[in-house]
Amino acid sequence: MASLNTLRTKYGIVLSVVIALVLVAFILGDQLSMRGRGNAQITDNVVLTIDGTEVKQSEYAKYVQEYAMEGVNPDYTAQAVYHRIAFDKYLHPAYEAAGLGFVASDEEAMFVEYTNNILNNDPTALSMEKADFENAIAYNWEQMKAMSGGIDVSTTLVKATNTYAAGKFANSLEVEEALRNENLTFDGHYVMLPYAAITAEEATKAETDAYAEAHRKENPNFGARTIAYVRFDIEASEEDKVAAEEAIMKANEAVKAANGDVKAIKSAIRGVDGKVGNYVAVSSLSEAEAKAIKAGENYGPVLEGDTWNAKYIVKKVSAPESFTFSAITTESPLAADKLVEEIKAVNGNLAEIEAGANATTETVKMAALTERDAEKFLNAKVGDVFTHTVNNKPAVVKITELGKKDNFVLTANVEYTVKASNETYDKIVADSKKLLAEAGKKPETFNEAASKIGKFPMNRVVSRGTNPAQAFHSVSGIEDSRNLAIWTYDAEVGDTKSWTSKNVIYVCMVTAINNDKYVVSDERLAKREVEKDKKFAVAKNTLAMDASIEGMKSGKFNGVNFTSVAAGEANDPIFVGAIARSTKSGEPTFVKGNAGVYLFVVDNINNTEAAKAGVEEKRKEMNEAAKADVNRNFENYMMDGVQVVDKRGASEL
Repeated sequence: MASLNTLRTKYGIVLSVVIALVLVAFILGDQLSMRGRGNAQITDNVVLTIDGTEVKQSEYAKYVQEYAMEGVNPDYTAQAVYHRIAFDKYLHPAYEAAGLGFVASDEEAMFVEYTNNILNNDPTALSMEKADFENAIAYNWEQMKAMSGGIDVSTTLVKATNTYAAGKFANSLEVEEALRNENLTFDGHYVMLPYAAITAEEATKAETDAYAEAHRKENPNFGARTIAYVRFDIEASEEDKVAAEEAIMKANEAVKAANGDVKAIKSAIRGVDGKVGNYVAVSSLSEAEAKAIKAGENYGPVLEGDTWNAKYIVKKVSAPESFTFSAITTESPLAADKLVEEIKAVNGNLAEIEAGANATTETVKMAALTERDAEKFLNAKVGDVFTHTVNNKPAVVKITELGKKDNFVLTANVEYTVKASNETYDKIVADSKKLLAEAGKKPETFNEAASKIGKFPMNRVVSRGTNPAQAFHSVSGIEDSRNLAIWTYDAEVGDTKSWTSKNVIYVCMVTAINNDKYVVSDERLAKREVEKDKKFAVAKNTLAMDASIEGMKSGKFNGVNFTSVAAGEANDPIFVGAIARSTKSGEPTFVKGNAGVYLFVVDNINNTEAAKAGVEEKRKEMNEAAKADVNRNFENYMMDGVQVVDKRGASEL
């Protein structure tokens, strides 16, 4: 199994590039589940519509259950489930209509390609036993199938993208453009006048508004909602902090009174979340902790942030940092005790016993031992035999090697975080409910209700795109707010909602809705663009290659091509792009760049013969990088223009 990790990494990546959109489905969090709801309360609402096909809540829940894996952010889970539903409801029927649907032979062909990739590229695979190699391949193949959300998704996508890729360079104009961009380079010289050095009329309000209006389509709007929200932080009150300090100091006095009695120390700190830990090397402690322990003193209690910390010395020892031993596991503690006696009877000679037993060599760190286990090892010598638990089984161990000695300390530790008491929590919840009850249906009444309890509402604009799979939904300033954002999409002015996330309760109201088809550009940006246009017009009348203008810069460029990021000292993509689009030499060309106005002349266009090579001779299939790019974006191409209505958030809350 030597190349198992390789199969999971290198060729896992190779396969993911081939199949592209890995549709992994994960478990939705409690906010997305239907737990805690009585059957009488459940309404089987439509939660997702794709190209007119509706998905009800019950069907959506089945998708979640079928493609669920634990331990992942609910946003990723919701995204993955969306991808799978989009495939089933829209993409797969479209593929089948084009003759690209899934058949059993697709998986066989894909498995052969996967195996051949490994045999051709991984030298370690060739050295493996045949049975080991086949087992490793089979195991990893099943893992990849599970991760992809179904082999039908993977193979269908491969067929579709390969079909797309095969025709990518069929258009001769595309080939000519590709050849030109690949081969041509440009040499020349330029002058540049920074915008700061150009005097022009300031943009008027009318001109700025006209520019913004003309560029509205650059900023599509899908019913952006403005919400006001109030935060109720669930945090300790001053009374809670005083009570916590009193509890810590009371425990501290009890520890002092215990006078080293371990049971009494444990009892003293139990009420403030204290417990005895493992032995730790003194050198691993913080500087302040080590200073106190070395002096034989307890550390703390000290308030660090919102947590009281203390370390009370239970025992200080000098011991090996590690213990290496032979271990023989048994079926029961009684069997282990009996085996210890047998080994001691032959003076610790394991040779006869190991012949019929499953003996292993193990090493344990002193710092990994519990208080109880450490007592067995503290004074152990090479050759000592005793019982111990190995891999959760009773075992007999014989010490074979000791690590170098170090100083260790066993401490009773307190890490007591000051939290809101039940009384404080109830008061915070009551205030949030009061605001929700008195918010009314107007922004004015919401603000008044917040003011009465000493709160100041914050405002945020919540926008969405055409495709709900393109970006995570969130409300700026509110953590884990995906479902809250989706709720706003269909909410009306005056609608309210309470939302809890990470020890904060939010009470929100939709205060405005922008139903314009497009959002006007930022006024400052619009003004800047208008003034750039005016300065460009002025510069075209004054700037020349031989001009002498204060602030003007000049330079040369060599070897600029389609992929260049700079032309000489000019690092301006607009300017570089203009050079790469040139078709003739010797012609002065003006460019409205990012930093200023450029005037350039191409002196030489190089490699023209290579760029004129016959299209048919140079036609080629897409390279792997280009295919990978197509794969990553293919679903977006297929879903472009498809009407998607996502109401999952409103139904899942």
